[in-house]
Amino acid sequence: MSDQFEKPSPPETIRELDPASWNPREILGDVELVRHIPLRALWFSFAALSIPVSAAVFFPAWAGADTGLLMWLTALVPAFLLTYYRGWPGASLALAMGMAALALTQVALLLAGISVGNWALLSGIVFVYLATSLGIGWVAELLHVERRRAERLALMDSLTGMPNRRHSVVFIEAAFAAAKRGIPFTVVLFDVDAFKAFNDSRGHLEGDEALKRVAEVLIGSTRRMNLTARWGGEEFLSMLSDTPVEGGRIFAERVLSEIHQVFPDGSVTLSAGVARYTDVMDTPTRLLTAADQAMYSAKAAGGDCVRVAAEAPRSKEAV
Repeated sequence: MSDQFEKPSPPETIRELDPASWNPREILGDVELVRHIPLRALWFSFAALSIPVSAAVFFPAWAGADTGLLMWLTALVPAFLLTYYRGWPGASLALAMGMAALALTQVALLLAGISVGNWALLSGIVFVYLATSLGIGWVAELLHVERRRAERLALMDSLTGMPNRRHSVVFIEAAFAAAKRGIPFTVVLFDVDAFKAFNDSRGHLEGDEALKRVAEVLIGSTRRMNLTARWGGEEFLSMLSDTPVEGGRIFAERVLSEIHQVFPDGSVTLSAGVARYTDVMDTPTRLLTAADQAMYSAKAAGGDCVRVAAEAPRSKEAV
């Protein structure tokens, strides 16, 4: 495993994660990932809609004329803005705001005793507004669907369907920061024993199938508040928030036991290295390196076993 812990730029939708409350599997599911509407966009939308309403209140005669009705073109601004950020929900909000503004304008004109002279023009404007809002909403929703799909694919391993290394880096950064505040954090690094020999003897297709079955065991054994990802090749990393090292060891031994049931012929076994965060670890790399060394100790012992990383003594400054 590389000693360099490369941290990619996290996607906009998953910044500032709190592993105590965040469910990492949501990113890979069908959760709605949409942008929040900026306050300035809402204010701009209200300002655009206030133009025809204000004109009807303060200049009713001009607002009822044909040229005044053209001010309703400003009502298209919310349709563009809100659908850009929220897709169909934004289109619905834009339509609601537009209809409310239209109703207020008509009330103001009726109170002023002014009737609209060109209903055909007004009807045309309303039709254009409705068609534009719905059309923009449809296009924006397609873009949001593709965006969500791309985000899921960017965080998912295509073979096993589980989180990938990039996803795990985002999670471990958040969990490591929480560990510095006193929340226990343990990682378990699994490696399939003699996987190259398995591939050579049985073929890569059966090797891929074995990795999928291993992934199913790991995903089924991992609590929703935690995360297990394919770290690379035949390596898998489990990140256990709010879990002491003994809990990590028990978790690893349970996974190895379930692997025995899935592969009763012993063709696939795992070696596991367990390490917990300590205050002498200044970066996630230190924690991962400790788990990596423990995992190789398990391999040196013959594989199919769990080893817990030896903890470095605390420095005098840390006491």
